[in-house]
Amino acid sequence: MQVRFSPHVTLPLLAALLPFAAPSPGWAGSTNATDRCRVRDCLCPVVPEPRPAEHSRVAPRNVVLPDRVIIYFDEDQSNLDSKDIADLNQFLSRNPNSSYQVTGHADVCGNPDYNLRLGTERAETVAEYLQGRNPNSSIRTSSLGEQSASAHHEYYRKVEVLTSRAAASGRRPPGWMSARLQECRAAGADFYLLDGSGSMAPYWADVLSFSFPSSSRVRLSIMSGCSSGQSLATVSPQSGTEIWYSYWRILDDMRPGQTLCIASDFQSNVALSSREAAVIEQKVREKQVRVVVIHY
Repeated sequence: MQVRFSPHVTLPLLAALLPFAAPSPGWAGSTNATDRCRVRDCLCPVVPEPRPAEHSRVAPRNVVLPDRVIIYFDEDQSNLDSKDIADLNQFLSRNPNSSYQVTGHADVCGNPDYNLRLGTERAETVAEYLQGRNPNSSIRTSSLGEQSASAHHEYYRKVEVLTSRAAASGRRPPGWMSARLQECRAAGADFYLLDGSGSMAPYWADVLSFSFPSSSRVRLSIMSGCSSGQSLATVSPQSGTEIWYSYWRILDDMRPGQTLCIASDFQSNVALSSREAAVIEQKVREKQVRVVVIHY
């Protein structure tokens, strides 16, 4: 799920995540998050490994995985080129008798209604090609328009095709976290707040390989095993998280107009109450910052 805040606009970020904010067993003895964390404020500033200097902007390449494919489009376009067709053929060769879920997306350029139609056009273009190659397949199409986008950027102009089995399982494919972090980068994230608990372990390789912008600040919501200024590569996901307290605390370091990217399963050791959620949302509005969520 991706949810975004814009200055002066209230979106139900915390309300949407409250059902996932269940407590982990064994932590009900203390009501003070700082008492439960060996790391100060349950928030550890870390230093990502330096990456080679980036070249000029390069359009994203299609992603072909065993049970899904992502096709990227030029701005304002919904047609397939020869590379798109080759990648769809490769996907079909792996899944010749499947049914498919085809979802179209757009970036935030243009109004929401237009972007919803553009996402539909992109999805229908891909669906028509799939149906033509496999007439007996069952295909469902939908459009999210700009709902999953946070910027005017190539990474949001896409169609995602999943086999019915992949769609039903909800399993995250390899590279999923890398793609989501790239979308945060495209949104101009100034701060990254990463869940440092054991639940992040399946995605840790993606986190370590991601090229965080040199101007951004990276924080782990972690309870122990991390010290301020430590190299990210020397930290391992462990234990639980106080993600809500870390979220509250990191807002103090932000200035109006900045963007925060949070990656978490939001399974905090202590559940968040509706009142506390309202308080955090109020702080986001007062700080006039934008929040992009990666919910895994």
